[in-house]
Amino acid sequence: MASKNALRKPEDHPSFSTMGQKVATITVSPKKKAYTIRLDLLVHYSEYFRAAFTGSFKEAEEKKIHLSDVEESTFDYFMDWLYYTKITTSQEHKDPKDDPHPYYIFVELYILGDKYQIPNLRKYVIDHNFQYFLRVDDVLPVPHIITQAYESLPETSPLRRFFSDLYSIRLSSYFQAITVEMREKPSCLPNGFLVEALIKASDIRDVAKKGKSPALKLCDYHEHPDNEDRKKCEEKHGITNIKG
Repeated sequence: MASKNALRKPEDHPSFSTMGQKVATITVSPKKKAYTIRLDLLVHYSEYFRAAFTGSFKEAEEKKIHLSDVEESTFDYFMDWLYYTKITTSQEHKDPKDDPHPYYIFVELYILGDKYQIPNLRKYVIDHNFQYFLRVDDVLPVPHIITQAYESLPETSPLRRFFSDLYSIRLSSYFQAITVEMREKPSCLPNGFLVEALIKASDIRDVAKKGKSPALKLCDYHEHPDNEDRKKCEEKHGITNIKG
């Protein structure tokens, strides 16, 4: 069985012309809103659903499962991604701050992708968030979103690391942005986040002392299995670095 961290290549997205006709029903949230989904899509991208719907569990026979911890709005975005490999929007937004899908919506998607073992979804979220903060250099993650990520994701999570690295490289502007909130609620940021960010800030300072420009690289937050895969990804996406 493939590893939960095994990325599927975009060109491997199942074709509707070759998909089977079997479907699965997933209900989400306490309201149990139901979604009927092509089974081939679910098992292609998620080891969790692959095990649930093709193994010896009750879900495999009934082709039904309930996700009580997932909000309807989050799953709606997931459905967009699952069928189109992107989150669609009906209009263009010239100002990045008017993005109809801001980073905090994608944090919940990343948490879904982590819990239900969907590595391609996690990569999509990293790509979107990285490019969002690359375009908008005066907006950073707010404390309650950072807390949500740190409470819901493992210590090794690339998204957690991206948030702490982003905080570190934009330390002064970030403090200005959240000074009021930190004064009113000193515990608004997780201790783990602060420790990781301060250590990274020290590393960045050492880099700057050597006359180099500190920067964040997109592929540092991907889950590449090896250097060759990373090199191919870097050549393909061509996205610039986030600089301090």
